[in-house]
Amino acid sequence: MQVCPAGIDIRDGLQYKCISCGLCIDACNTIMDSFSFPRGLIRYDSEKNLASPNPTAPKLQWKRLKTIGYGVALILMSAYLVYSIGTRGSYDRVVNQIRQPLYVVLSNGDIRNRYQVHITNKAAQDQTYVISASGIPAGALDLGNFREITIKPGHSGLVQASVRLAPELAEHTHRFELLITPRGKPGEVRSETVRFDSPKEQHE
Repeated sequence: MQVCPAGIDIRDGLQYKCISCGLCIDACNTIMDSFSFPRGLIRYDSEKNLASPNPTAPKLQWKRLKTIGYGVALILMSAYLVYSIGTRGSYDRVVNQIRQPLYVVLSNGDIRNRYQVHITNKAAQDQTYVISASGIPAGALDLGNFREITIKPGHSGLVQASVRLAPELAEHTHRFELLITPRGKPGEVRSETVRFDSPKEQHE
């Protein structure tokens, strides 16, 4: 009782205040040794062994199905963790279509859809990302006055993008790809397939 940091009496059994520090076990074994009594009056044990009239010494049974199962699960989770760390990219990206409204018909008849590109830099240094499109004309993607964004480590950036297509082209364009490329790292280019909505498609 004197060594317990939680101030509980272990003689009343295990209590919710116990923090499992084991100081009472060490103190009890020290006293038992001084009186030449067997150790283990206070100990970590199973409910089954505590209820047994002849408790046995704790032992590890490796050949139990539960032990093997936990071991295999631990190995698989550790392998997946190592794989995830080794193959994770230096950034995350999410492209969302602004669906209110789905599309806008401009005065000259062109169809415009709007998108939000969210990029998170997971690298340890500033990184510049170039945004482009595939599957539509080069001038159809409008990012305002810039086509790239620089993001600090651990921070995120949001880019507003719009795609404007002529009615004839919009009628046959249902999807296209937005490409996000870290400057100087062409091997880490990532693509997101996004939808393009038009009045013709809605009527169908």
